[in-house]
Amino acid sequence: MVGHGKLIAPSLQSVATMHRQNVQSFVVAMVVHVVALTVLYLYKIVEPSQLAAFVIETVAAEDRVQEEFEQEMEQTTEVATTINMVSGGAVSQAVGGSSGGAPLKKPMSFTPNNITKESNVNVAMGAVGLPGEGELGMDLGEGNIKGEGAALVEGYGPALGRLTKEIMRLMRKDPVTVVWMFDESGSMKDDQEQIKGKIHKLYEELKLVDKDPTILSARERRKEKSDTTLLTAVTSFGKLYHEQTPKPTSNVEQIIKAIESIPVDETGEEKMCGALTIVLNKFSKMAKSRKVAIVMVSDESGDDSLGLIGPRDMAKALNIPIYIMGRESVFGSLYAYVPWQDPSTKHWHRLPIRRGPETAFPEGLQWDGFRRRFDAHMSGFGPYSQVKLARDSGGIFFQLPHEEEKLVNFDNKKYEHLALKEYVPDMRDPNIYMQDAQNSNFRKAIQEVIMLLNPHEKKGLEIPENDHFDTNLAAAGRTITQRVNQIATIIVVLDRCQQYLDSVRPLRANEPSRRWRASYDLMYAQLFAYKVRLFEYAIAIGQFSTNLAQHLTDPTHNRWYIRQGGSSLILPTPQQEAGLKVTGDQLKELQKQAVRGFALVQEAHPNTPWAVRAAWEAKRSFGARIGSFKYTPPPPGRPSPKPTPVPKL
Repeated sequence: MVGHGKLIAPSLQSVATMHRQNVQSFVVAMVVHVVALTVLYLYKIVEPSQLAAFVIETVAAEDRVQEEFEQEMEQTTEVATTINMVSGGAVSQAVGGSSGGAPLKKPMSFTPNNITKESNVNVAMGAVGLPGEGELGMDLGEGNIKGEGAALVEGYGPALGRLTKEIMRLMRKDPVTVVWMFDESGSMKDDQEQIKGKIHKLYEELKLVDKDPTILSARERRKEKSDTTLLTAVTSFGKLYHEQTPKPTSNVEQIIKAIESIPVDETGEEKMCGALTIVLNKFSKMAKSRKVAIVMVSDESGDDSLGLIGPRDMAKALNIPIYIMGRESVFGSLYAYVPWQDPSTKHWHRLPIRRGPETAFPEGLQWDGFRRRFDAHMSGFGPYSQVKLARDSGGIFFQLPHEEEKLVNFDNKKYEHLALKEYVPDMRDPNIYMQDAQNSNFRKAIQEVIMLLNPHEKKGLEIPENDHFDTNLAAAGRTITQRVNQIATIIVVLDRCQQYLDSVRPLRANEPSRRWRASYDLMYAQLFAYKVRLFEYAIAIGQFSTNLAQHLTDPTHNRWYIRQGGSSLILPTPQQEAGLKVTGDQLKELQKQAVRGFALVQEAHPNTPWAVRAAWEAKRSFGARIGSFKYTPPPPGRPSPKPTPVPKL
């Protein structure tokens, strides 16, 4: 028993000890919970809408600024019944940033960017107790908005809907004068009709501004009549500048009649920057007392587009945003072409319209191996001059959808934004762009090749598109000799260009811009392909002329020609090898190099204009074929199409 007592005593003692420990733990837990509950009771629960605003300011790298990525717009057709103040040009070089670097202090809904890149992120913290969304619409102000590079729209309806919101935003503090500038080219008549039919919606929605009590209270502090809050002027331009409204008006009917009176400029010249300078000078005084905004509607980039810096700087100084409704730029080219039929002969010709390029200066060849480019491959971006004017002035470039079926060799390729995020054009000023290119041996070589093969200035590069020869070989002998000699001279230039690109090939790996690398890759493959096709043209002329009788199937035909389109290479004779300095094996190797080069472009730059152009080039046959026809001289006095102006590359 004693032994049991000794065993039981320690057990009871342990229980007592454990009990004391549990009591202490319980007391501690109770104290903690009481304190926590007290804190929670006294702590004010803040809803998400009341939390301090965190503004994330994303600063993208210099070569891919965010505002140059396109944004798709929704289609809206009905007149709004309420005001929805949404800042328009919020996408800028510092996305989400405000003037002076100050953070936004109001909640703001946004759509996640569809284009991302490694960025520097700065978080700025606003104050607690923010006003609501309606007050944000009133207080954000036009001073906080920077321009957008491009906004994709489905047509004039969505563009005018977005423009309505922009004008509403500008009207928060000041009365507004909107100056419309219409391109006078004949191709814009349909566009003017569309705008005329939809402009009522814009002005009906703008009337809602007068119904907003917060805006009315702000206006009561100014001595302005309600019918002058929004004034409109209508102007137009071609070779000359015209005004359709003697003075700005608030009468919608007068505005529509003014649009109807816009003339058609038969000269085909588009002095966009000159007309813009006139408008800025005319309304500079008015801009001191009321807000002025310019809305330009044009399907061309302007023949004087290199003069954009002057009006750009003037617009910035006057704080006048420029909104442009335009079209997508032709890829790497100054011109697109529209067909024109000669009314007397019914023959078709190509007339040029300036629709590019998407960069300050072309970054690709303007030559297709035989003559100037006539293709209309799309670039995915708006024309440099128009995008830059809109972006730098605080406006928006509205990129309208393709209605380009009339363009020669139109390519309706639409690019995914993500695929082009590494290929955004350099939107810096032309002098800075050119200086950087000249400081890089790699980029300088590309530009030098473009200049050496510029058909707009070097006429010897162009083989006539309707090149043909007399079936009387005695009469055709001189023309045949001239053409073969011309081709031999061009091939010498191609050799020089190829050597130039070979010399900078080691620099390609260190070139930071994917645009420049893509331009190099495509150009390098093109030089091989163009050399093969020119050799084939010269070889075909020689071989067909010596066996002309067997190729002429119609005895009434008095002309024969060589065209690209042969399914296989025509190999040179020994005499041609000596004269053209190329063997059959060398010709086959050049073709392999070209095909391999185009495949590499498509692999290295998929879903881009460079890949599309490479695929198009690869499908063009390398061989040549013969044809014949009956030639009839044209009647005297036949009207001719407008000549292509000499561009400044």
